[in-house]
Amino acid sequence: MPESPLPRILICCEYATLNGGEHSLLAALRLLAGEIFDFVAAVPPQGPLGAELASINIPTLPLNLRNTENQKLSPAEVNSALSDVIKEAKPNLIHANSLAMGRMLGRIAPEFEIPMTAHLRDIRLSEPAISDLNQLDRLIAVSEATCKYHVKRGLAAERTTVFTTALT
Repeated sequence: MPESPLPRILICCEYATLNGGEHSLLAALRLLAGEIFDFVAAVPPQGPLGAELASINIPTLPLNLRNTENQKLSPAEVNSALSDVIKEAKPNLIHANSLAMGRMLGRIAPEFEIPMTAHLRDIRLSEPAISDLNQLDRLIAVSEATCKYHVKRGLAAERTTVFTTALT
């Protein structure tokens, strides 16, 4: 990827769909892209998210986390795919747009000296997820309830924050 004078943020998305998390991401990117940060998104190549990102001039890198039969890749294959896209993007910060993607990034976070964050929208958490997510530098919950739920189950309170500012 070409160098940029702005800090580059790599947004990692597990799915190329347009649901709530993707719509909130797009709203934020419309306000911030090109003004404060240089964004690039790693998304599956099939689906409407890539086209929406292109419409707001956010470049994308293909992130394939499923095989040709649409089955999830093994953890080792996912780790490799994420590592490859990070090396290509050369970001200053990496953000997972979901709890599941945060877990995936958490597994490889110790291999990189790049700050990593994840968005927490869901109120659900398994014990194995706690260890993965606690590898990240910051966890951003969409509400106090979401934050409290995750911290109570073992997420590092000092790295978990609530994002309450509405983007309009």
